Amino acid sequence: MGTTPGDYLSRSREIAEECGAISTEIARLEAQRAELLAERVVLLLDEIPPGRHGFEQAERSMDCEISAALHVTRGAAMRMLATSWVIYDRFPATRDALAAGEISFRHATVITAAAAPIPRENVEAIAAFEAQVMPYATEETAARTEAFAKSVAAAVAPETVVERHERARRRRSVSVSDLEDGLSILTLILPSVQAHGIMDRVSATARGIRDNAARGIRDNADRSDDDIDDQLLSGQDETPTVDDRTLDEIRADIAADLLLTGTTTITTDAGLDGVHATVQVTIAATTLAGLDDKPAELDGHGPLHPDIARRLAGHATSWSRLFLDQTGMVTRVDRYTPTNDMKRYL
Repeated sequence: MGTTPGDYLSRSREIAEECGAISTEIARLEAQRAELLAERVVLLLDEIPPGRHGFEQAERSMDCEISAALHVTRGAAMRMLATSWVIYDRFPATRDALAAGEISFRHATVITAAAAPIPRENVEAIAAFEAQVMPYATEETAARTEAFAKSVAAAVAPETVVERHERARRRRSVSVSDLEDGLSILTLILPSVQAHGIMDRVSATARGIRDNAARGIRDNADRSDDDIDDQLLSGQDETPTVDDRTLDEIRADIAADLLLTGTTTITTDAGLDGVHATVQVTIAATTLAGLDDKPAELDGHGPLHPDIARRLAGHATSWSRLFLDQTGMVTRVDRYTPTNDMKRYL
């Protein structure tokens, strides 16, 4: 006899509930492990204070010890030790939520990393940070929690986001490190809005090249052998070659062409010449008008310098406006095209 609809739905619910219970138990075990790792760090700090002779050797020994015990790389062991110690040293609410199985260790990792702008000794700011982040983290994924936590940290940190971004901008740099087999890593440290804009542009161009190649192969498949022979004899061979590069390879080739020559030498659709980078930014109307300097939001990535947001708004062809009530709920959304006077002002 087959499964009835009622049995199907009942078992589906049971499976989901059992998986949720297992995840909760995993989080509790992760909390126990984090507590032990934090204790191991404390043992090291009590034995040899940082800066004393022999500290670095003892720290490496600890990293290798945990790496071997957990069957992870030394780098992974270092990150786990550091995160575990920070959780138990500075973030009591995060520690309690992890112990209760309400969040995962991944949540705890992104929460503590996002709080980096808050000084360790500023207990009040950390408490305010956790009070806002924890209710969100218990209901959302770690990735969404990370972006939210960064925004909260920017709001409660004693140093404003404008000051931090101005200081961080001075870290802009280009570096290269060689790998094996004739490859190297080119690293650009840029403001996030520029970095993501670059990635968006090369991705859009790469997808256009790949789609164009696919269309050419399909069109070629529709031609007869006589058509192809006639084209070869006339010297107008347009038989497309198969582009077997991955999307990452195409992106890398485009970026190299643009940096070295200012243009890409790879054949693309003519329409791709008009491709522009796309980023999504949220900014308060008061900040856009220059009445305050509250941080804008580079959606999905964290706070953005308000001056950069105003510059982007000045070049945008249109804006999406969100109208909120006093509780912060969206009541209406529309599209708005800024006037030339407004663009000049921005």
